[in-house]
Amino acid sequence: MRLAILISLCVMVLSFSVGSFLTYENWRTHRYDQLIMDKAVWYQLPPALLKAIVDARAHFNYYTMGENGEVGLLQVPQEGVTQYKEAKPPPRSEFGYVCMNKAYPPHKGIKHSVGGVCNICKSRLIPELWYPETNIDIGAWYLAKLKKDIENARAETEVNLRKLIPLVVAAYCLTEKSVESATRDYQSTLPPRLRNSVKDVLDKYEKYRRRL
Repeated sequence: MRLAILISLCVMVLSFSVGSFLTYENWRTHRYDQLIMDKAVWYQLPPALLKAIVDARAHFNYYTMGENGEVGLLQVPQEGVTQYKEAKPPPRSEFGYVCMNKAYPPHKGIKHSVGGVCNICKSRLIPELWYPETNIDIGAWYLAKLKKDIENARAETEVNLRKLIPLVVAAYCLTEKSVESATRDYQSTLPPRLRNSVKDVLDKYEKYRRRL
């Protein structure tokens, strides 16, 4: 009798743990879906492309920072941030620190010049470049710019997105110059060594392309 009760309790605890984990994973991997969809529509990009980078490179963590200074969910390269600042007039291109309180939405419109804590709720301030909405906007803008630049370089009347995506991903995740040089100004396909460098993103893109 006692053994049966003990087994039942173990099953209940295990079921609860598995259920909690699955619920958390579902929330973690889908909490930015609406924001990704909105920015994808705005910049005329496949939502699967944005989510693939968020998954493969940032693992859905907004505070991720790459080895070469890439920041946030879309792991925006410094080159992309620089070009965004040059293209967008202030105050949109001026970045500071913002509140990222998990209990309340960020206090929009309030920026701080230095880090520390929020004057309103005393929560930690994060660099605005990490703030999901800002970060995805910058990354999506840069991806759209790269896509347009590559389309113009190839001068094709009908754009084959499946051929274009590896070039766009490589130019974004690596550097524009390295991809331009390796593909003769985007005229040839992506060399295997560069494709392997962004295989994680391309694999995720194919996965999400069938779902989004």
